[in-house]
Amino acid sequence: MKAPSSCLPRSRIITIVLFAVLLLSPFVLSSHAASETPATEWDRTYGAMYGVSAFSTGDGGYVIAGTTGDWLNTPIGGGSWTNETLMLIKTDATGEVQWRKNYIKGMMRSAVLTNDGGYAIAKAGKANLMRIDSQGNI
Repeated sequence: MKAPSSCLPRSRIITIVLFAVLLLSPFVLSSHAASETPATEWDRTYGAMYGVSAFSTGDGGYVIAGTTGDWLNTPIGGGSWTNETLMLIKTDATGEVQWRKNYIKGMMRSAVLTNDGGYAIAKAGKANLMRIDSQGNI
């Protein structure tokens, strides 16, 4: 009669190793992904604005859409915007401002790039849609 073996069968060892690899793979993958965070190409500040959207343009630049105005702090904390004006800022690919335009009074709700390279912007409140050309003109 054969003596009992204290070793695990080969199929059992393979199963245990595969199970361990599956359990540890999220930790290995997440630490690998974190080490490959892309570098910031540039970072710019364009002044006080309540930004609503930002998108790339066909020429490689960017548009930032939002509301500019005065921020008033309140005695109990927080604050609110006053003298709100819709604003678009157009930059080149490196973030340098090409133009900055203020439009009508109000709060910006959304902005989109149109098929011809212009912009459509919507104001909060009453239905107000503005069509802007690629140079920022109404």
